[in-house]
Amino acid sequence: MAERGGLLGGVFCASGADLGAAVPARICLREKLESALMVADLHRTSGVHTPSMSLKTAALLALIGMILLTIVAVVGFVVNMAGWIHGVVSAIRVLTSLIYMVASLGVTVFFWVFYRKQA
Repeated sequence: MAERGGLLGGVFCASGADLGAAVPARICLREKLESALMVADLHRTSGVHTPSMSLKTAALLALIGMILLTIVAVVGFVVNMAGWIHGVVSAIRVLTSLIYMVASLGVTVFFWVFYRKQA
């Protein structure tokens, strides 16, 4: 199972007697998992990840993005509605774009309220 150069046999990892030795994949994966957990622990205890962005700034950025996405959804709904009136677009397409528009409006209102409640 730990043959050199095989696709499934082994992967080159830092452990082993010599540096070029192929070791079983489970040993290498365990080492990678341990190092990832140490990095995650370091990030969790190091304080604020982005000190320049407050929660209010992040909410404003999300609100701006959702406003732009809502504009796209509303325009898509209007175009699909006009196409349905002229018989070019099916009713299920209009219903789908209506659902997207209502969902986008709901998330935009959520972000607006969330932004207003931040101190």
